[in-house]
Amino acid sequence: MHPNASLEAATELVHRILRFEHPTDRVVAEFFRESRSLGARERHALAETAYAVLRKLPLYRHLAQSGSGETERRLAILGWQGNAGFLRAALSDAEIEHYLRTEQPYDCAGSAKAETLGIALLDAIDSDDPTALIGLPLIRTCALLRRAGIDPLAPS
Repeated sequence: MHPNASLEAATELVHRILRFEHPTDRVVAEFFRESRSLGARERHALAETAYAVLRKLPLYRHLAQSGSGETERRLAILGWQGNAGFLRAALSDAEIEHYLRTEQPYDCAGSAKAETLGIALLDAIDSDDPTALIGLPLIRTCALLRRAGIDPLAPS
């Protein structure tokens, strides 16, 4: 399935769920019955995206207030549970420009602020020192100080 079609399907599913007319599992099952061309991978990504949006709806609604386009699309982007590369391919130039204007992530690793909207652009974060993403890798720095005979916890 093309990335744009996947994002559009996620947007439609989120739209249906947020009507709150029926239980979510029923809405998801009905959506999949209508969309027989979806494969197992797409169904998994869409269902998990829908549930992720519901789990974090207050936060995602707050984050989705700024931006352009349909609110449900912005919610689907924030809650996307499929391949992040696939999602990036579906983002419009306007959505990317909005992210860059809002976050100004030019001094961040990969220009993606993992602590804010940039997390929606990442596949995963694989690190033994999460502080390295935000600034100086403190775990590694402490180890180097200890090797040099300096106790980072000693009073100065």
